[in-house]
Amino acid sequence: MLTAVYYFYQYALCSAPSVMMPQLSETFGVTALGVASIVGLFYYGYSPFNLVAGAAMDQLGPWKVLPIAAAMVGVGALLFATGRSDVASVGRVLQGTGRVFAFMGEIYIATKNFRTSKAATLVGATQMFGMPGRSAGQFVVGPMIGGGGLAWNRFWVGMGIAGLETCALLLLPKQKREAHPNNWWGSTVGSFRIGFSNPQSILCGLIAGLLFIPTTIFDMVWGVRYLQEAHGFDYASAVMRSSAVPLGGSSAVRFSVSSPTASGDESR
Repeated sequence: MLTAVYYFYQYALCSAPSVMMPQLSETFGVTALGVASIVGLFYYGYSPFNLVAGAAMDQLGPWKVLPIAAAMVGVGALLFATGRSDVASVGRVLQGTGRVFAFMGEIYIATKNFRTSKAATLVGATQMFGMPGRSAGQFVVGPMIGGGGLAWNRFWVGMGIAGLETCALLLLPKQKREAHPNNWWGSTVGSFRIGFSNPQSILCGLIAGLLFIPTTIFDMVWGVRYLQEAHGFDYASAVMRSSAVPLGGSSAVRFSVSSPTASGDESR
């Protein structure tokens, strides 16, 4: 549950910049494209550290990795609140890096501590729980910034403090880990070789990437502004429509984990 809360939190941070693009552009002194470049640095931390996260969970365990990851996200939010483009860029990379470990940690906990027949359901439930966080980063934060009078940097300071508090909550009890070979580097590289040499893994990754680009990267960075400028929606309507994308994802995941065949032999 704590890991799911962390997953919800970091997803809200991921999507929040889309509802404050004009304020960020004015503060950083760059164009909207420049803001998108800064915000997009999130994925420069997120993408490569997906490879590191799995190996770190195996070698160190979630009780060591998750608090550090949450602290990285919290510090990243505080750096983003400074209003300096160079410091904010570092903050977004830290946020992306810390985000990787949320879902990876939940998968590790579910597969190591629950029956195999329940692991997929728990993973899907966490994914479902995270999607509303991504939506809340738009439809909750949008009115707070647009009509509520909340300064954008105060929002990021508050979320940074929340990240550090989450770090304290994620001090999970240490558990006995499986013994690993002394040559952990060779074992890790061997695991990567198995995955990348399987054509089905490459195909799954390609399909997931093509789904990820429009629904996550485009919607969470450009969604609100695109609906305003390309289709003439007012700010409130654009925020609500953009935030509907992750709600659709949440509904789809909820259906898949509750389907009778989701845990049956045929799906396995």
